[in-house]
Amino acid sequence: MTSLISSGDGPVTRCKLCERDAVGPCARCRAPVCGDCCELTEGGATTFAICLTCVKRGGSSLAPAWLGLLGWLGAIIAALAAVAVVVALASCNRPPRPAPPPPPPPVSPISDRMDTFEINGYVLAGAEYWPYIGKEDIRYPDDVLWGFYPVRGEIPPGETAPNPDSATAQAIECAEQSFAALQVFLAKNPPALRRIVELGESRGFVPRFYLWTNDYSRAADPFPPGMREARLWYWKRKQPEPPKPPGYWKWEARVTQNGACELPRAEQIDAFLTETLHSLEH
Repeated sequence: MTSLISSGDGPVTRCKLCERDAVGPCARCRAPVCGDCCELTEGGATTFAICLTCVKRGGSSLAPAWLGLLGWLGAIIAALAAVAVVVALASCNRPPRPAPPPPPPPVSPISDRMDTFEINGYVLAGAEYWPYIGKEDIRYPDDVLWGFYPVRGEIPPGETAPNPDSATAQAIECAEQSFAALQVFLAKNPPALRRIVELGESRGFVPRFYLWTNDYSRAADPFPPGMREARLWYWKRKQPEPPKPPGYWKWEARVTQNGACELPRAEQIDAFLTETLHSLEH
């Protein structure tokens, strides 16, 4: 390898081994060397010069240096892999995360649309509407409308004949209010009602309800036959008709001539349950 020619621009760098003009630094020790005091590297992607002193110590190949670097990088990768394994094992041994708590129960048992239901063992089996028109009393069962939303000409569930008419909007609205009130009443599970059903099972008392709405919105005012009261009472069959139930609790509401909706009052309900329970206990 030829020596670099000095341009005369300042001092010349001398070889550390022979004091001749240096051609560049040693790739290992970085000391200046001339072309005669160095050897070209082996085993690298780029050629470098290594001084003879460094060649005697470690040869002219840079492969060991690259291998050292690769070994160092491999050690780092191995350490990171070991950390990942430890984290994975820790995750596997960690107790399972508890399942999220179930959603809270609804604040109110009230349904938006009328239908049969069961609350605390009490069943709402169906609904009936008694429409009063003019001064004439209703003809039972010909004029009675069955189902929660009676429609003229449609056969309601459990019946064999179509409804003779549709329920009025006022009657439907009142029935929905009555339906909601009944659900709230049964959700409270009144002790007197529960006791009556327990003691009166052999005497025809069953935990089944029927929603009854009297519609006087088209009746004369005053209504000569007299108006039925909004109330809770119990209806029993005169003769048993198995498999039909022996009776029903009637939750009875009414729509007045001016469109007001009246529901069973707490005073009437308490009085009826107290009287019925007393008759069963004595």
